Amino acid sequence: MEKLSRTACVLYKIVRVLYGLCVGCGIVTVIALALAALLPGAALQEVVSAADMTVELGTVELQLSRPLEPTGSVRFFLCAVVGSAAASLVLTACVLRLLSRILEPMAEGRPFGIQVSAALRKLALVTLAGILVSAVLGGTAAFAEIGMYDFRQLFAEGLVTGYTVEHTTEATWLLVPALLLLLSYVFRYGEELQRQSDETL
Repeated sequence: MEKLSRTACVLYKIVRVLYGLCVGCGIVTVIALALAALLPGAALQEVVSAADMTVELGTVELQLSRPLEPTGSVRFFLCAVVGSAAASLVLTACVLRLLSRILEPMAEGRPFGIQVSAALRKLALVTLAGILVSAVLGGTAAFAEIGMYDFRQLFAEGLVTGYTVEHTTEATWLLVPALLLLLSYVFRYGEELQRQSDETL
């Protein structure tokens, strides 16, 4: 038990550090989102045209020989991308916070502390919310990128040099919340056994 407590203590400290880093990155991302919303359109267009040597069409990514000049709303695309990153960081921070609540009693030698099963249930819900938010915001960013270009330009000779098809397996991530929920019931049973043992003593 002492070895498990030491391991949980180390993991707890690592999770707390990661939580701090996540919060710091979240602040930087919010600043980037504000810049994307407030900077002049010409400056945003330069950023996109200078960096974009690929175009994503759903699960297909086209490699280009030169940057494709955007003709639609660059601001909406950048806000969608940065907003998606900000939402991911917020959800990651929530997950790390809940993990620290799970590891804290374990580090103190109380693996079946009363808060563990509740934190596991919340972790399952946050994970499910993260999957849904990621799908919605990722789709929004993809549609924003599609709407940013005049795709008649893609038929210019020698522009498209290659492509890759990305296989998505997001449906399998739905198993994670289900497993966490099941684990929360196992821990709740352990908490009940611990409570009965304490009352007997």
